[in-house]
Amino acid sequence: MFILSCSQRPRKIGAKYTGSNFAPDEHIQPELAFDYDGKRDRWNGYNTNEHTKMAEDFARLEEVNINLTLTIVKHVRELSLYHSKPLNFTSI
Repeated sequence: MFILSCSQRPRKIGAKYTGSNFAPDEHIQPELAFDYDGKRDRWNGYNTNEHTKMAEDFARLEEVNINLTLTIVKHVRELSLYHSKPLNFTSI
């Protein structure tokens, strides 16, 4: 027996009787015949392309963040040169 969360309700007719999919949105890995080590492989189904894409996205965001920081520093310096006294940002 399992406990349903408050947002779920029981099906009118069970999935095993209707033949419908239990969870069609989940990725089901194919059944493969592995040896002893193959069955216990933690990296089964690991996709290196996804990690590479995530690393590229992180590098791109880091570059954008550095450019934005440099732009802000440049504008602050221009403002402090424009005014006779330096701007005080301690109260912010």
